[in-house]
Amino acid sequence: MSKKYIIYIILIAAVCGLFLLPIKITYKIYATGKVFPVNEWMLSRSIDGRIASMTKNNELDIISNYSGREFQSGDVFDFYMEPAVMQKNYIQKDEVLGHLYSKTLQTELVKLQGLLDIEKASLGVISTGQKPEIIQEARTNLNLAREKYTTQKKVVERNIKLQHDSLLSAQQLDVSKDALELSYIGIQIAEAQLQKLVTGDKQEILELNRQKIYSIENQIKELKQRMDNFNIKAPFGGLVQQKKGTISTIEVLMDLLDTAEYIAIAPIPLREVSYLKIGSAVMLKLFNSDEILQAKVTRMDNVIQLVGGKQAIYATFRIIKSSVHPQPGIFAKATIITDEISLWDYMNRVLGDIFYK
Repeated sequence: MSKKYIIYIILIAAVCGLFLLPIKITYKIYATGKVFPVNEWMLSRSIDGRIASMTKNNELDIISNYSGREFQSGDVFDFYMEPAVMQKNYIQKDEVLGHLYSKTLQTELVKLQGLLDIEKASLGVISTGQKPEIIQEARTNLNLAREKYTTQKKVVERNIKLQHDSLLSAQQLDVSKDALELSYIGIQIAEAQLQKLVTGDKQEILELNRQKIYSIENQIKELKQRMDNFNIKAPFGGLVQQKKGTISTIEVLMDLLDTAEYIAIAPIPLREVSYLKIGSAVMLKLFNSDEILQAKVTRMDNVIQLVGGKQAIYATFRIIKSSVHPQPGIFAKATIITDEISLWDYMNRVLGDIFYK
């Protein structure tokens, strides 16, 4: 046997012996992921005018909360966004974003406030005795209320003609009609107040007046609490996403991204999935930064999809340590640290990578 063959045999034996040695090598999986906030909150208005909000958990890919704003049957309401909010990039938690205005509740509040004023005035008169100047003031208020109603009625009649000639919007006409209704309520309140002052000279109704005042104040308090619930507030602080070019059947009023926690989602080749485990360490490098973000695998889909012409599943990485705030939607290079494998398995996977590509 020639010396050359002997050398070949020794080399082959050495390579085979090398593969048989208990050498372990850390294998890494490389992927490209996209960064998302863990939680995303959206405020929207449907075609029929309903206001709804929902919170999406991007890590679990589920809608974790959904709520709609419902009014009493037949109630009419308007929705207004806070103008200053629309100019902000970041929103604080519990910051008021918009208001739902109910004409029915507003009218009811005016009525209750008027009744409360009547009962308080009556209580004062009964307690101290009637004074002519107080009664005269009540008559003057009634006359003023009637004059206000007459004036507002003329305004409505004029606006009806203008709206008929397309010189005034329907919304402006509705506003003047609402003002007319409130002025009529003002007449009723003024009349009741005068009647109370004229006839309320019996001491036995003193306690009754106090009970009425207490009851009306509670009603006003409850009504104001209901109206305050119609204020829409931010569920968390975060970044206002301003995205153009999307088409939707609903009008997105605000898309709020929670900047407290982030994830990255990346497709993993199917042949690598068996080596991927929940809890595996991940190193993320953002495309616009040299910073390395530490993450871990928290979720793996169970549905195979076709990505770039190859079968893959999507994995989710939660960012657990970051010195920068990643911009939602940015891409990142992901390096996933798997368990140690033998040298033989390592070579098989490396060669598999070459032929797979």
